[in-house]
Amino acid sequence: TVYRALFEEIDNVERENYRNEAARDAPILSMAPLFGNASSGAEVVSNFYRHWCSFTSACSFAEADLYRWSDGENRFTRRAIEKENSRARSKAKTKFQEEVRDLAKFLKKRDPRVATIREEARVREEAERLRKAEEKKRKAEEFRKQKEEWKQQKE
Repeated sequence: TVYRALFEEIDNVERENYRNEAARDAPILSMAPLFGNASSGAEVVSNFYRHWCSFTSACSFAEADLYRWSDGENRFTRRAIEKENSRARSKAKTKFQEEVRDLAKFLKKRDPRVATIREEARVREEAERLRKAEEKKRKAEEFRKQKEEWKQQKE
């Protein structure tokens, strides 16, 4: 699908930028969970949305810099340039992360696999609730019978 390709491309760009910017001894950035297909299980779907709904970029967003650091005439100017560039990078990174997260949330709302998973969970919870209610009734009945036996033994 289009979205599978999009998320794979985002992941590839993230890992490539991380490799280019990270120190040699930095840990390897692992691959993001796959989108899966229509028959993917709950674990695959959950992992995908868990990752992308809480996405954090590893890129530095140096392209968002407003000024060149080397243009600073003195230390104070360079510090001011660094501060402005840092703000611009932070803004760009935040905007990108929010866009990716919003896209993932948008897809999650409309993904029929998620609806199926939720329905299955609801059915399991209902079955568990009924099982517990039956167990409670059984124990109450058992206790009632035991109480009657004690009364009869007492008499």
